[in-house]
Amino acid sequence: GCGLRKMEGTQLNLNDIDLNKKLLFVRKGKGGKQRYVPIASKHAEDIRSYITEGREWFLHEHYARDYTRKHAKRKQASGDGAFFISQTGNRLTEFYPRLTYLKEKAGIEKQFGLHSLRHSIATHLLQSGMPIEEIAKFLGHSSLDSTQIYTHLTITINHTPDG
Repeated sequence: GCGLRKMEGTQLNLNDIDLNKKLLFVRKGKGGKQRYVPIASKHAEDIRSYITEGREWFLHEHYARDYTRKHAKRKQASGDGAFFISQTGNRLTEFYPRLTYLKEKAGIEKQFGLHSLRHSIATHLLQSGMPIEEIAKFLGHSSLDSTQIYTHLTITINHTPDG
């Protein structure tokens, strides 16, 4: 994953993603800050698949009315369309219903939200040895204090009474 905040995901446009360089541009993160987020090779392929298959399905084949289909095609043709779109072809503004749908489709019963996924990626990066300063940049934290929460969680998870 990319560890984006909900707002960063809803504002993401197709032209913010460079799959050749494997970079994602966050135009307006928390506090109006911009940053580049690296995309792992596996995720780059997933993103490419979403753009060419999943997103295309929403834009072209899911619509019952020709007007909506034509309108969606115009949006896509502009090249700066929203990355995450709703069933009407508009920018997706709420991720929770889609996350719930995807969890059900995948057979995942555990309850979690988008921010939990952000915490998870930070924890995995820390456990894999990435320096806390790099994790802070990755997440768009302006202060290490925010990122330190993940350090504390990882230490708590890894610490056992035996040692």
